[in-house]
Parts: sequence; C-alpha cells; structure tokens
Amino acid sequence: MWSALRIQHFALISQLNLTIEPGFTVLTGETGAGKSILLGALQLALGGRSDSSKWVVQGKKCVVEADFNLAKSSWESWFAQEDLDFEPVTTLRREISATGKSRAFINDTPVRLTVIRDLSESLIDIHSQVDSAKLTRSGFVAGYLDRMTDSHQSITTYQNAWSTSQGAKADWARLEVELQGVMDEEYLLFLHEELQAAQLEPDEEKQWQDELQTLSHAEDLMSDCEEARALIESPEQGLQDMMGRLQNLVTRMAGMSSQFHDMTVSGQEALIALDDMLRSMDDLFPHLQSDPGRLSWLEGRLSMLDALQRKHQVADVKSLLEKQAALGSQLDGLHAAGDRRASLSQALVDSKSAVMAAANQLHIDRMNHVDVVTSAVEKTLKALNMPDASLAIDCQELPQPSKDGLWQYHFMFSANKGSKPMPIAKVASGGEQSRLMLALKKLFVAKKGLQTMLFDEIDSGISGQTASKVAGIFQDMGMQGQILAITHLPQVAAAGQHHWLVDKQGHGGQTETSLRILDKKDRQLEVARMLAGDAITETALAQASNLLGTS
Repeated sequence: MWSALRIQHFALISQLNLTIEPGFTVLTGETGAGKSILLGALQLALGGRSDSSKWVVQGKKCVVEADFNLAKSSWESWFAQEDLDFEPVTTLRREISATGKSRAFINDTPVRLTVIRDLSESLIDIHSQVDSAKLTRSGFVAGYLDRMTDSHQSITTYQNAWSTSQGAKADWARLEVELQGVMDEEYLLFLHEELQAAQLEPDEEKQWQDELQTLSHAEDLMSDCEEARALIESPEQGLQDMMGRLQNLVTRMAGMSSQFHDMTVSGQEALIALDDMLRSMDDLFPHLQSDPGRLSWLEGRLSMLDALQRKHQVADVKSLLEKQAALGSQLDGLHAAGDRRASLSQALVDSKSAVMAAANQLHIDRMNHVDVVTSAVEKTLKALNMPDASLAIDCQELPQPSKDGLWQYHFMFSANKGSKPMPIAKVASGGEQSRLMLALKKLFVAKKGLQTMLFDEIDSGISGQTASKVAGIFQDMGMQGQILAITHLPQVAAAGQHHWLVDKQGHGGQTETSLRILDKKDRQLEVARMLAGDAITETALAQASNLLGTS
C-alpha cells in the first residue's frame, strides 16, 4: 500500500511531504492548480520518463520519493532476484540533477529504470484521462483477461513457447544471412578438388624454375664444364699442376722463413678448392644431359601453377595452399550449415507446434473467464445508471500467432436495450467509456486485491445522478483497497474518506503549488465551490453539507 510521497523542486512544487491513508481519498482543485504536477511527480518516482525542460526547476536538484508498505512473504523473492535488500517500507526514489541527469533508487540502492518500473506496476495502477481509449485495443482486452485468471500456467507456457519460437526464427534468419553471398557448394568443391589434385608443395615453384633454367642450357653447360675440367687437369699447363708446383715452392720458402707459413696454408686451401670444384663437376655432369620430356613436364607444371595463381589472384604457391585450406573450411562450414539448417528447420516446426498448442490453451482459459467478466461488469454498469448496458467480448483468430496469442479480443458494447453490442469506439460516448473502465477496475480490485489505484478524472463526462453512483463505486472499492481519485465532481469529492486540495499560491513573486488535507469545514467550502463556483451561496453550502452528510 502507498504510504507517503515526498517532493523537492518539481515544477511548481518546492517541497511537499504527504502521508497517504488507506481507503478512499479524493483530490480536488481548480483547473490549472497543479493536480497534473502532483501526478507527474508520482509517475517520475515510479519510473516514468523524466523531462527536465518541463518539470525540473532550473538550477535545482529534483528529488521525488514514494513509500510503499510491502508484505515480506509476497515480495522477498522478487527483491532477492534483483539483488536488493527488502524493507517493509520500501522507498522508490528518482533524482534529476540540475543538469538533467536522472538516477533511480530502490531503498537507497541505484537501479535501472526497468527494475523500478517492474516493481511499481505491481504496487499501483494509475488511470489517466486518456486510458479509456485502451478499451478499443485488443492487447488491453487480452491482458485484462490474463490478469483475471486464477492460473498463470497457460500464460507462462505461451510466453515461453512464443519466446522459443521467436528465437528459432531469429536463428534461422541469421543462418540465411550467413549463407548469403557464399559461392555455390558444387563450385567450391570443384575449386578445392582442383587444388588438391595439383598436390602443391610450398617451395616447389622455385625448385622447378631452377631445374628448368638448367635443362634449358644443358648443351652449353656440358661444353663449359668440359673446358673447365681441362683448365684444371691439363698436364703441366693445368691449374692443378701449377698449383702443386707453387705449393712446393712456398713450402720450401716457409722452411727457410716462418714469414711464409701463411702462404702454405693459402696454397693448401686453393688446392682443396680445385678438388671440390672437380668433384662438383663430376656430380653434375651426368645430369646435364638434354631431357626433352623432363623439360616439357617442368614447363607444364610451372604453367599450371601460374594459371592457378592467376585464377585465385595470388602471388605464390604458399598462397594457393592457404586458399585451399580456406576453401576446405568453407566447405566444412557449408556442411555444418546444412546440418544446422536441418536442425533449425525441425526447431521451427517444433516451436510452431508448441506455440499453437499453448495459444489454444491460453484462448480456452481466457474464454472461460469471459462470462464472469461480462456479467460482473454489466452488474456494475447497472449500478452506474446504465440499466440496459450489455458487454460482450468478440474474438478473431489471427493468421499467425502474436505476442498476445493467436486471437484478437475486442470489447463489444451496447448501452440500449435490444441493441446488438458493437465495437466500443463506434457506439460508446466518453462518459460511457469512463463508466465501463471504472466497472472493469472495480472487478479487478475485487478479484485480485490490488492495493492502490489512482484515477485521474475517470469521471469526466459524467454528471447528476450518475455522478452519485460513481461516488458509491469508489467508496465500495475503497473498502477493498486504497483508492485515490482526482475529480471535478462534487458528488465524488463528498464521498471520500480523505480530501486533499491542490492549490496555487504566490510567494515572493513566485507561484507555487501546494496541497493540504481538508477538515470538515474546509471540505464543505470546497464541495460548495465545486457546486456553485467561486461565488459560494448559502444554497451551495447547504447542498455541500447534504452531500457530506453533515447537515
């Protein structure tokens, strides 16, 4: 139950501390006095949108706090789920800094706005002046039937099935996007097999180019090799013979002087180098034979490598091997995607089946409550001076399930005897819509026991005897919960257990909105003002006294 409201620097309210009593409380005041400001402050504390340009006093920090008395048995698990400390008197707080920065708190712990909204929606129901338009919306009707049901199992089952179905659709869509632009699997397979068949080796291109260079000059190499052997091995004039004589000479000189020792080493190294050169020529010479077949193979191999590199737009065999690996990965991905496609396809089928089954059960459970709702509402409407009113709920199956189910629901209404119920938007006046919404709220309070409801001029468009009937309904609801009504009707104002007056006053050149609780005498004056205007007459005072039951 709502127990207190504290406001600092919100619009025209500089400071306000308010204790909220149980039962039925009315709020009155002249048009423009600031009732909407008070409501705006409460909605801010409950997680509403902050508009610093509209509500916040320039250069001042705005703070709004709302206290609620909570039963531990009902709320302890929710607080534990949100990792918050439970307090029997829980405070919802919003702060708007002078620069417009907004912060939200539950029991002094910072929270996201979604958390404070989730909590507040279960603590207080606010009916604004435009909410009667919700009567024409299918989602409102479905939601009302859901909240009236005793078992939430079908609702939870459908919501879970719907969520699973949406997830399966999203997974399928992501897979389709993932596969968009991927080359045809057959072509990928062809490219991969083509590279596999080439049996590529990382450094083969240079190896084949070197061998091709050698075979292309085989005859010249053989001729030059024979000439080089002759220069080295020729008797007396050959390099090997001359180096031998030179080495003997240097060795004799080193025997006479150590200064020639290094020359002997150099001479020995030169002889070894000549021997190595001869052995290398002996090893290479047999391979210098002309081999047209091998030459043709090398030219073909290099041509194939060049063609593959140009085809795949790479510069070397190493890059071709990387391309081969990438193609293999793509093929593996396509194969896996094929498996995923099959799995997701089955998941779509299964989730659709689950959604349809859950939607059908949800529809059955909703329809089981239609007669209870319509008969109870019609009874209340009769008490609200609509003796011939009838209410029905029309349902139409949708082509596809929505978040609210497989059926759309619409209130059908008639205020006149013998008239077929029609869509509310077509046949119900503003006053009739207000009374219908009030009847629905009354039933909800009686059925579910929501502790706090605030009505912002739900009685607009109503007057006379009907206004007295509305006042009686509010009184009945106040016996079952905490009801607050912003009203312009004197009959409703007189019916309240508690009466708040919202007023504007000037202080030091500034206009401020204030709120005070009226005593018996002030209530008589306020109700008389509502009856007669500012020129209060003795007749108006007598009528007010009669309405208040104080005459």
